[in-house]
Amino acid sequence: LTEAGLGDVQAVVGENLGTPQQKISKNAVRKISESVFAPLCVLLVKPYEVPVRRVPGLPDEVFIRGKTPMTKQEVRAAALAKLAVKPTDILWDIGAGTGSVSIEMALAAPLGYVYAVECDAAACSLIKQNRDKFHVHNLTLVEGKAPEKLTDLPAPDAVFIGGSKGNLPEIIDAVLTANPSARVCVSAIALETLQTALSSFATHGMTAQITQIAISRSSSVGNLHLMKANNPVFLIVRE
Repeated sequence: LTEAGLGDVQAVVGENLGTPQQKISKNAVRKISESVFAPLCVLLVKPYEVPVRRVPGLPDEVFIRGKTPMTKQEVRAAALAKLAVKPTDILWDIGAGTGSVSIEMALAAPLGYVYAVECDAAACSLIKQNRDKFHVHNLTLVEGKAPEKLTDLPAPDAVFIGGSKGNLPEIIDAVLTANPSARVCVSAIALETLQTALSSFATHGMTAQITQIAISRSSSVGNLHLMKANNPVFLIVRE
């Protein structure tokens, strides 16, 4: 339970029940896992609150964030819609950053599994924190660079590529080798990344649909409200 990100779940251990040595211990399973108990014991794990399932697009502020870039709310919602995530899907989030897309995937696929691939140590720490916060036990962090770390993962039904460290063609090759029918969505802010994604899909005989998302949000200046633009984002989806 602790390894699955459910370390805060409460539990009770009863040792030597019905004997003079009877002892009852209550604690979070994280603490219980660090303790030693009598050979004759019973473990009772209490039900815990399951996060409310909702449509994709959680507010940005609900995630634990550092200096790591994060895919914003509107882009996350659009990306999951493009990927058509199903409840039982196996999902890859490559270049997972803070884990915001991974969390959304895990909530959208409660009977499936998500693999968040990230090489930055600070970002990996944020992914672990957000996984614990949202109690998404169906999310596994894969620390390291793609495509090397993709080799041993289960074949994906759908893949989001939010970062590639310059290895986008090789990552797309690895994804389509694992599952030629995988639904793939690449996020890009640079025109060069857009062109690389198109070329990579073309190499596999595929065309792509491109969507540009330009989001502006209001900000207060005195008693006025002005619109402040975020960077435009391209979502490139294989057809």
